[in-house]
Amino acid sequence: MMGVAILIGLVGLVSYGAWRGSQPIDDPTQNTDDNSLPKLEGEADYGKYDANAIIPADEWSGNLPENIEGSPDAEVLIFEYADFQCNHCAEWSTTVSRLVEKYDGRVAVVFRSFMIGFTNSEAAARAANAAAMQGYWVEFKNLLFANQNVWAYLSGSKLRAEFEKYFELASNGKGDVEKFYDDMKGEATRRKAEFDTGIAKELKLRGTPTFIIGGEQVSPTELQNVIEKKLK
Repeated sequence: MMGVAILIGLVGLVSYGAWRGSQPIDDPTQNTDDNSLPKLEGEADYGKYDANAIIPADEWSGNLPENIEGSPDAEVLIFEYADFQCNHCAEWSTTVSRLVEKYDGRVAVVFRSFMIGFTNSEAAARAANAAAMQGYWVEFKNLLFANQNVWAYLSGSKLRAEFEKYFELASNGKGDVEKFYDDMKGEATRRKAEFDTGIAKELKLRGTPTFIIGGEQVSPTELQNVIEKKLK
């Protein structure tokens, strides 16, 4: 698929069917492998979820709901699987947002983080989920993509400071920055990020961005045409 980043780093990635270890959660901006989740009983059965519908929150998703741009009751739902550090995802992000705006109330995007192995894939996904917990997901998501070339190469305190700056901008200074950081390094945001990726792997998706409408993969260049047909 044109404009799609090839799936990389499969070897050594987390097994998304079963959570790792029982070590304490660490700061995701530190780029370590020591921030394993407490283990849940059994394994997530991704096959039981309807990936072509809005998935209700449960323990496997950290009890966090889907991240949606637009109305969840829209006639057309675009399921987008993207990695915040994927440059093609950033390129298409503005186009997708414009479609939601153009078809006001009739089209929405259900965004699922598909972490394909970039250095800061997980940190960005967790930061976005932390922003969502305070109601600023869309604004924060847009800033992540717009500034991808800045934060993608940072780590530690510099990455944390950059994410906190985006959160302050996204919330127009009204958000709780301390809570944002605590949530970013907490259990729920990581479960949500890994749950989304688990759904993508269950669907055997090969790269990002991937767009699905009505159970069918749609090329980014064909999104508007497919939407027009669905809305007739």
